Amino acid sequence: LGMLMQYCRANEAERRLTNVLMTDYLTNVRPVVHHDMTVTVTLDLAINMIIDLDERNQLLKSNVWLRMHWIDTHLTWNSSEYEGIQNIRLPVSKIWRPDITLYNDVSEDLPQIETYLATIRSDGGVSWYAPAVLSSSCPLDVTYFPWDQQVCSMTWGSWSFDGTKVNLLNKSSKWDMTAFLENGEWELLDTPLIRHVNNFLCCVEPYPTLEFQMIIKRKSLYYVTNLILPCAFSTICALLVFWLPPESGEKVALSVTILLTVTVFLLMVAEAMPAQSLVIPIISWYFLGIIFILSLSSALTVIILNFHHRGDLREEVPAWMKVVILEWLAATVGMTK
Repeated sequence: LGMLMQYCRANEAERRLTNVLMTDYLTNVRPVVHHDMTVTVTLDLAINMIIDLDERNQLLKSNVWLRMHWIDTHLTWNSSEYEGIQNIRLPVSKIWRPDITLYNDVSEDLPQIETYLATIRSDGGVSWYAPAVLSSSCPLDVTYFPWDQQVCSMTWGSWSFDGTKVNLLNKSSKWDMTAFLENGEWELLDTPLIRHVNNFLCCVEPYPTLEFQMIIKRKSLYYVTNLILPCAFSTICALLVFWLPPESGEKVALSVTILLTVTVFLLMVAEAMPAQSLVIPIISWYFLGIIFILSLSSALTVIILNFHHRGDLREEVPAWMKVVILEWLAATVGMTK
């Protein structure tokens, strides 16, 4: 019974404290004593998972935990007057919150994080933790696909306040990776954090931003086993076309089949890459070179078959062709009479 009465007194004290704090509280007024004072906001991000990197649209989708800390001088109390209560939790929509925004955000999920509660201490310290699934723009350099390395950034800053009103600081020099789950396609190499102070032509005040970077490297095993090696084996098979006897009738069919196979591989690469002309992957040039060689091989196969069947028709081979094939090309490949 005593414990129950103590619990009821604590609940009554918390209800009374909340009513006192919320009386005449304005969520649109910065929590400072004087208007020329600065609210210092500390921002920290924890990366939980890289959900997807959409190469075609150059979008990074990730699961992160957003953590912000600041001092609200309008939310302080003497804990001894409220049954020793040291902290309470309130909806962040009920108190002033810095409008820290993801500048390169392309999703609509960020406003939903306001449903999470903020923890308020008796000295006015506010801590707000919120999980979020974010989609941010990430320009890609696919020159060395599938052995490429990308740098994706999330740039955070206040949208309405300059640095003299809301000063944005970082808690650490890297992301928090304590709860990070590995991704099957990308390896997370490093997570540096860079603070910038921007000055724009419109305004003389500084605008601080925090750039959270993710340096990721593609795991190439999938593409090597499903793209690179099959294409290499197909190229080797193209050499076997010249070993087939002309009488078999399959020289041209085999050559064209291998050509179509490599073309399909090129289309697979094109489907995965961004639709742009700034950077073309080296592997695309490789496939184009292979297609050129196979096309030349198919053309030579047709010429060889033409020569072979001319003998049956008792047609004379032109003199210039004898010089090109029997002298120039024969010497090039090391053949002698």
